[in-house]
Amino acid sequence: MFLTAACCQKNCSSWDIWCSSPACPQYYSAKVSNIICNPFRDIKFEIIRTGEDWRGIFIVQSVPLIPCDCTERTISISISIDCEEKMIEGIVFEGGQQVLLSPDDSITLIEALLNQQEVTVKMGRYCSTLPLEGFYDAYTAFCK
Repeated sequence: MFLTAACCQKNCSSWDIWCSSPACPQYYSAKVSNIICNPFRDIKFEIIRTGEDWRGIFIVQSVPLIPCDCTERTISISISIDCEEKMIEGIVFEGGQQVLLSPDDSITLIEALLNQQEVTVKMGRYCSTLPLEGFYDAYTAFCK
């Protein structure tokens, strides 16, 4: 059963959006993220917004990116946009499965996805090409 899940190749080319509906606008929060096919290989890209602030985060769902006892809290990430590779740094949250991106790097990824450019992310043992299908609609709904 475990191997069947690890080898699954279903078509997962969509994005999910979640929004809160608070009484006060300053407590508004929203999240848009890609739906991953394989939790043992794929990287989820989330854009989280609270009030007027937002951040980009990469998430992995199986093996942590760094050991829990590691004192180094940054990781190198390879971003390829239309085959042009760039190395960036991200801050690894405690637990080793979430990586906070800088605002500039987040904007670069968002703009590439909005422009329908292929974005491939490599981080540790994980590698994903972020889906283009549905990103524009999800992101514009997220920005309302």
